Amino acid sequence: TGETTQTIEVSETGNYSVEVGGNSSEGVENNYSMYFDGESATISTEIPYNFLLGEESLTFIVDILWNGDLNGSDQGIIGNVYSYNSQFGLGIKPQGIPYFAFKDNSDTPWQDAFLETVNLSDSEVWFNLAISIYDNTLIWYLNGEIVEIDDVVFNALSSETTNVPNIFMGMSNLLYNETLFNGFMDN
Repeated sequence: TGETTQTIEVSETGNYSVEVGGNSSEGVENNYSMYFDGESATISTEIPYNFLLGEESLTFIVDILWNGDLNGSDQGIIGNVYSYNSQFGLGIKPQGIPYFAFKDNSDTPWQDAFLETVNLSDSEVWFNLAISIYDNTLIWYLNGEIVEIDDVVFNALSSETTNVPNIFMGMSNLLYNETLFNGFMDN
């Protein structure tokens, strides 16, 4: 877009999306996507953790072009992880394996689920990655197709503490700078 910063305003209720570019009906192209350099680029949505607190179902959908591992650390797509002050995180392991980590409202500790059947390390390829979690089930979608269904403990989204940061994009853990996303995101 040529801009160095963008402000994203969010109301307290409703659906959230970011549209970058002039014609969102076009296919995913680099000039209509958000670039994350793996070094410093993140987006804070100003959506507080308690907005999703208690939700019994969640769905996240994102188009990504991942530029690969930079330093052997997880790379975050969206979440609000800050060490042990966390609620959820969707990202990619250094080996190209997508993961979704979350805290359920039960006594179950922090959970990590991995998309074991797919590796996103194919550079210069756009992927549509989606997850849907509800009723102890996590469904993984890749390019619109169900590719894996995992059994998890999930009744409603919780948090580890009340000191959870706002939801952000482009980093897996606010405590560690090496967890920044390296690539493009859209939708």
